[in-house]
Amino acid sequence: MHGGQRPRLLRVLIHLFVEDAVEQVPEFHPHIVLLDLTMPGMGGLEALRQIKTVAPRTCVIMVTALDDLDTARGALAQGASDYLTKPFPLRYLDSVLAIHLPLDAELSQA
Repeated sequence: MHGGQRPRLLRVLIHLFVEDAVEQVPEFHPHIVLLDLTMPGMGGLEALRQIKTVAPRTCVIMVTALDDLDTARGALAQGASDYLTKPFPLRYLDSVLAIHLPLDAELSQA
């Protein structure tokens, strides 16, 4: 983190298939999900709907190369917390995550 802040301990899960990730949401209870809009298998908007159904408080940030205002509005209307268009600097992602990551997101268990 920047500005002399104490680093946070976070647990991260990465899945190659969106179906596997969606299945893990009820057990893992993620604070934040970074979700691509276009993926093989289940699409990002369907995954967003399923995640918000089982974990409505989970922050879902759509990360996509599709720079389309209507798609962004649709994702936000369906519960996405943010919509980022690739490519972007990692520093920008860091600032977006800092906005959406709750202060109590530090994990007591690793």
